Amino acid sequence: MIIWRYFTNGTLDTAFNLNGYYTNPDGNASSNYLLADQSDQFLITGFISGGTNSNMSLWKINGLGALVSSFGNGGLITDVDAAGGTGADSGMGIARDASGRIYIAGYSTNSAGKFDMAVWRYTY
Repeated sequence: MIIWRYFTNGTLDTAFNLNGYYTNPDGNASSNYLLADQSDQFLITGFISGGTNSNMSLWKINGLGALVSSFGNGGLITDVDAAGGTGADSGMGIARDASGRIYIAGYSTNSAGKFDMAVWRYTY
């Protein structure tokens, strides 16, 4: 997973993570959606693959391009097997409500090996 930040004129903002981009340090990850807020922080959802299983993931990155350590487990939240199966889980969309709660819409593999729609809610 990689996130680049550009200025409105199209040049790379090299102040963001000191090189203009953030890469996920956890190996096999993919991001599907990014949500920016007014405090110059970003929420990113997708998945991290753990071999035969992938887990829904939610990252929080600050305006400097670093994980927000006070969020989840060092800036990352993962959720495994929401629908009861042992396959893929992934966030595909993200929103916040007026109270600041975070909602992730995506999918999770059920015990029959089929994909179920999943919605996760966090109160960070």
